[in-house]
Amino acid sequence: MQTVGIVLNVQKQEAFKVFSWIKERLLKQGIAVVMLEEHAIAAGQPDLAVDDAQFKSQVDLAISLGGDGTLLGTARRLAGTEKPVLGVNLGQLGFLTDLELGLVPEGIERLLNGNYHLEKRTMLEAVVLREGEEISRQCALNDVVAAKGAIARLIRLKTYVDDRYVSTFPADGVIISTATGSTGYSLSAGGPLVHPTLPVIVMTPICPHTLGARSLIIADHQQVKVIVQANHTEMLLTVDGQKGINLWPNDTILVRKAPYVTNLVKISGRDYFEVLHSKMASSGNGHG
Repeated sequence: MQTVGIVLNVQKQEAFKVFSWIKERLLKQGIAVVMLEEHAIAAGQPDLAVDDAQFKSQVDLAISLGGDGTLLGTARRLAGTEKPVLGVNLGQLGFLTDLELGLVPEGIERLLNGNYHLEKRTMLEAVVLREGEEISRQCALNDVVAAKGAIARLIRLKTYVDDRYVSTFPADGVIISTATGSTGYSLSAGGPLVHPTLPVIVMTPICPHTLGARSLIIADHQQVKVIVQANHTEMLLTVDGQKGINLWPNDTILVRKAPYVTNLVKISGRDYFEVLHSKMASSGNGHG
């Protein structure tokens, strides 16, 4: 490990303190540190700044300082490289970040000593076709969402799996998630909890206006096709809740497993069920 990229949630003041400590520890070990330009400027470290392409090519591992959202953005920046990402949580307990704030010193020592493992997580690739031509190609670690705008009327979603017709349902939208993303927006919309290592894709309607529309779990080697039917243009496709493009009536969305994965660094020893129990307990649903 020669170069580590550090990504900050610049809205969290704690991120700058943690960054300073990690940077000094890495430099002491002879490991170079780089940052995205806007983050380097915010941290008062312009000499560490690189652009997106340099960040993607130069780093051997990335550390995200923030929450699950910061880690999701980091995973998309490194999409296709399969370079490891370590998430440090500076907010509420997350499903993706591995290290809590108080465990950072111990965790970084474990990282430097090679005392960690990598957990492969499926990513999605979403292609938008307009009149048969590709207008957008995006990747996501959590989910791809097609939804109506804030005040627009509901939309109709004509759905297929591997070109086999499934259903057409009126709804506020549809969430297509990885197993990793099943604990995100999909769960809030009534979708199932799925262990993040399972090779599946979950399709969950958002506020469907029919009793027959329910979540559907398919194998991750299958492709979802959604044709958006509406008489207005206030619709949006978002990936991981962070990046979006406007949709037009009759746009076709193809979602399939990406040909690469995200490698999450696991150091803390916390497993999925421990995190799940903690999250549910914090919301008043846990026991013991």
